[in-house]
Amino acid sequence: MRVKPTNNIIPRPMALLADDSLTINQGDGNLVHLVKEPFTPAATTATVSLTMADFTGSAALTSTITPNASRDPLSGDQVVTIPPPAGGWYWEATADTLLPQTIYGVAVSGSDSGFTWGSFLLDDPIEISEIGDSVALDSVQFRLAAGALG
Repeated sequence: MRVKPTNNIIPRPMALLADDSLTINQGDGNLVHLVKEPFTPAATTATVSLTMADFTGSAALTSTITPNASRDPLSGDQVVTIPPPAGGWYWEATADTLLPQTIYGVAVSGSDSGFTWGSFLLDDPIEISEIGDSVALDSVQFRLAAGALG
């Protein structure tokens, strides 16, 4: 999944971003949150302005694995991938508390949720309406289009 970078990281070259201890490589991890209300990802998106999912099993997942930078050979995009925690980017309703909820997208923040690094919309919203319903993401990536800095 592609994440739209926010103003907190746009100025930093993607090659250095993966090692940047002031943003996505803080050492204490990144949180990936499910968002349950419609929103528009933007450079100014703030975690505090989003409505996070709150069904049982929807807690933000933390990745403490060092992000890695690469280049997509097909598009030429520069990519920083947030590696998944053990068990992957997977959330499952484990109780019927606060159901149903519709998941529209994802936000990535620092471990204290104070800064939002980016967000993205799911291709299609996912309805979580009963125990066992789940959201699974293949990947969480920041992309800078080829030539965007030049």
